Amino acid sequence: MGIYLFNTEVLIQLLSNTVDDDFGGEVIPSAISDRRVYGYDFDDFWQDIGTIRSFYNTNLMLTRNDSPFGFHDPRRPIYSRPRFLPGSIIEGASLNNVLLADGCHVCQAEISDSIIGLRSQIANDVKITRSILMGADYYETSPNKPENIPLGLGKGCLVHGAILDKNVRLGPGVEIHPYPRGTEIDHELWVVRDGIVVIPKNTTLPAFTKIGPHLDG
Repeated sequence: MGIYLFNTEVLIQLLSNTVDDDFGGEVIPSAISDRRVYGYDFDDFWQDIGTIRSFYNTNLMLTRNDSPFGFHDPRRPIYSRPRFLPGSIIEGASLNNVLLADGCHVCQAEISDSIIGLRSQIANDVKITRSILMGADYYETSPNKPENIPLGLGKGCLVHGAILDKNVRLGPGVEIHPYPRGTEIDHELWVVRDGIVVIPKNTTLPAFTKIGPHLDG
């Protein structure tokens, strides 16, 4: 974690006399010899989420009852940008260790150890485990034609060990399973990073697509 405070004049002097561009590894260490440099020893919760694996693990860790960080601590409130979305609708779904954002519509699905992002649309008979759904940037306002795949997860999808970026569309019966740790794959519609399947933003997966070891298709 790096939070840096500089005197503007001093900062300009530092950067005008060096080719270094990394504050933590180069600029600050080189300034210690002739500048007043102070540090603060931070000993509370902190995680580096600079990789897909660390981003995935850290987010899922926050869904647990024994999470090392509490979003509802009155002494350290968490503020986010107000979006004025409606409350989420849950139609008979089973949720266990789930962080659920505003504006979602979850039908009769089974979801555990997962994060469900803004405006997520989840149909009947969907199973989601250890996954992160980023949600959607908008609602669809026009009726969908039968041949189109609507925003969200279609009926009967199974998503395990994956990250779905914003505005993803999964047709009915799509299956996503994780790969062994260390696996790296670049597919036309999806990628795998350190075994985690990532569906990029605005991607549509046709009905009954299978992703996982020995299932790709």
